Amino acid sequence: MHKRELVAPILVGAATAGAVAYRVIRSLRGPRGKLVLMGDSYAQGIAASVNLPPALPAGPDLDFRGGGVPGAGIEAVDAIVTTWPRVRWVVLSCGTNDARADWPKTAERMESFVTRLRGCGPGFAWLEPPPSVIASHDGLRRIARLYRALAGEGRCFRASDATIGPLLPDNLHPRDFRRWAEACWRWLALLTA
Repeated sequence: MHKRELVAPILVGAATAGAVAYRVIRSLRGPRGKLVLMGDSYAQGIAASVNLPPALPAGPDLDFRGGGVPGAGIEAVDAIVTTWPRVRWVVLSCGTNDARADWPKTAERMESFVTRLRGCGPGFAWLEPPPSVIASHDGLRRIARLYRALAGEGRCFRASDATIGPLLPDNLHPRDFRRWAEACWRWLALLTA
């Protein structure tokens, strides 16, 4: 290769590295903007853990609202999307309770939810259930594939079972949501940087 042929790739690489470094540095202060975490009992547990002391870092203009309803599925969250004030990101924790529902209707409702949400303006991200929970339910594996496709891989938060920690005897819920909340918070900081 001639020296001139190397200039463009070097400049592109440097610009990419600079953009990534900028986002990482911005993310160190925590998530920013208006965020909503909603959905099922996972959303409920994580949102409650985010609000426990010690406080997790908050970026500029952070307006975080979080909560969930145990047993909620896509049907429950789909009904409230258009009632929200304008937010920057909606992070949905949903799917586990839909795993045994009628698949074609559930898939159609999920696609409709994401389409309606995008029409309202915010970005959409998905908080995946623990990997061991996904692995133990055939229907949930199918739902996980659909949400990954709808959100996009970079907008799906996957925590390892080790990060989430031990599960309760129900094999669904962590004994303590704080570690999962901290990992999710770091991901949200990068997502919103």
